[in-house]
Amino acid sequence: MVGTYYLGPGPNAGYLYSSGIYTSIAFPGVSYTWAFGLNDSGEVVGTYDGYIGKGNLQDSGAFLYFNGEFRLIKAPKSLMTRAYGINNAGAIVGSYSPTTKTRPRRHKTRLPD
Repeated sequence: MVGTYYLGPGPNAGYLYSSGIYTSIAFPGVSYTWAFGLNDSGEVVGTYDGYIGKGNLQDSGAFLYFNGEFRLIKAPKSLMTRAYGINNAGAIVGSYSPTTKTRPRRHKTRLPD
């Protein structure tokens, strides 16, 4: 199971719960991480946001997390990419925003063997 937990009024992090163990998932260098999708291989997808100043968006994107490592998912020429689910074949579903409108996009990412 994957989800998100909050650390009070500030940052949050994603988590992976497997075999009675919780693993925190926090994308490096940002304040907000959400874990949304999980497949049978233990690959987790989610999104992250980092803020500076008075809520000005600094960085926003999507990730694939597997065996303690993050892989960035970025749709070409996009301002923002989101990942919401991953199936057992490694196909990732999400959305991206090239401007101010969000458009769905299917993006397949696999880890090297």
